[in-house]
Amino acid sequence: MGDVSYGYAYRDKQYRVYHIKEGRLRHKHHNGREWVSEWLPLDSPEITRYYRIILHLRLTGDEDGEERDYMGLDLIAEFMELGDPLEFEILSHDVI
Repeated sequence: MGDVSYGYAYRDKQYRVYHIKEGRLRHKHHNGREWVSEWLPLDSPEITRYYRIILHLRLTGDEDGEERDYMGLDLIAEFMELGDPLEFEILSHDVI
């Protein structure tokens, strides 16, 4: 069983993630004392937009005659062009 999530990731030249908020791009981080937001316009040349796909997989098994979830795996891929090869990385995994 599984599902897919997709969208965009916005990253600066240091590969830090920005999110769209209030019509601008925001990078929020903690500097050790407080949360700090850095803002850029949507059309900033500092930002590269990546396509992002996340696969959520849940593997099931038969235990004592009952089917139960016993393993989960989340994979993520980011790429710039639709023709680029997909290379998935493990985002998280769990055993239930």
